[in-house]
Amino acid sequence: MESKNMKSELKPVNGVQQRLLLTVVVGGIYVLLATTIALAETSTYNDHSGTASEPRARYQRDNSGVNVRDRNSKAITADEQKNNDSAIETTRKIRQAVVAKEELSTYAHNVKIITDQKGMVTLRGPVRSTAEKQEIERIAADIAGSSNVRNELEIAPAKK
Repeated sequence: MESKNMKSELKPVNGVQQRLLLTVVVGGIYVLLATTIALAETSTYNDHSGTASEPRARYQRDNSGVNVRDRNSKAITADEQKNNDSAIETTRKIRQAVVAKEELSTYAHNVKIITDQKGMVTLRGPVRSTAEKQEIERIAADIAGSSNVRNELEIAPAKK
């Protein structure tokens, strides 16, 4: 019996009410979409520069500031890693030794290790401390020889 009473209480919606309802729904969707886009463009996150309030548009990646430096035509980049067996083996040994050090930060584990055809190893990227910078350089020197290591590692500001 209740279902008959409920059906009888429902009133048909006329054309004006339908248009009004449609306008409200579409307007609400538009506001929600515009708000989401605005928040996405201005959302912030912590990057290695230590600034948690910088807009995302300025820092698209954690190391975007470093990538700007790498655009310099004289800067050594990972593209310059040689594919000869000795360069690959040297880079592999250094990477394995760095990653095996669990006390090093993720930044340290992800530094760029580039070995040229003459065996010169270049270390690049951010690390968390002077101790990490020195430890990675020591590892590379033990494997490639101290005269064959160019340390261009940078200490990233502390996380806030």
